[in-house]
Amino acid sequence: MHAPAVAAGLPTRAPAETGKRGYVWHCSARVAATDRVLSDGEWAGIARELLDGAGIAKQGDVGGPRWVAIRHAEDQYGLARVGQLDVSPPYVDETLAFVVRDHRRAEFSSAEWVRAQKGLRVAAPDLPYFLTVLRREFPDLQVVPVPLRDVQGFLSGKGESVDALCLTAERGSFLTLLYPAFAVAVPHPLEVRLPLAYPVGRHDLEMTRYLTTWIDLKKKDGTIQALYEHWILGRDARRSPSGAPRP
Repeated sequence: MHAPAVAAGLPTRAPAETGKRGYVWHCSARVAATDRVLSDGEWAGIARELLDGAGIAKQGDVGGPRWVAIRHAEDQYGLARVGQLDVSPPYVDETLAFVVRDHRRAEFSSAEWVRAQKGLRVAAPDLPYFLTVLRREFPDLQVVPVPLRDVQGFLSGKGESVDALCLTAERGSFLTLLYPAFAVAVPHPLEVRLPLAYPVGRHDLEMTRYLTTWIDLKKKDGTIQALYEHWILGRDARRSPSGAPRP
């Protein structure tokens, strides 16, 4: 973990009198202009290889330092090893669900039925944690990972032929407003909750307290719930004079 500092001739620990808490390691990577566009899952694998090769974080070491990878464009990623990374309290929870043709909603609303089927093909965002949860709960599914930006294409007929698209119920509900031939099916009685939160530097106590207080206040005064109902559930939408929906 100290390899980059040692290679640069820097001390592995900042002097106590400076008040600094260590280094932030950053690396940018991109593919050649002639290469194809890589999926999020492929970039995640490259990120782990880069961190392992640089001596920052060994692959498979769950106790290693925390790091983040940010996709800046289709052909490049940025990596940062953040010495201490924390998260704010969750501001909303989303629920694992399937987006299916309306006539198949009843089938996919049963977790038991989905688990009993063999050969079901389900598209899902190519996000490592999301895919891990999906395969854990439904090990017999044939999962088709797709880049997050291409998820909507499955509803417009541009993707591979699949039986369902796995998303969260909240995001799926929004998409069914655009594609009314589809419906959201939550596989009962299973209820997998996926919390959303803000990343914060662990030593940034001022920001952590601010976000914690802000999230608590906005939950209690109904702001977050009102935004959720409007932007996710589509309630209270108005139409513009041209007839197109608007906020």
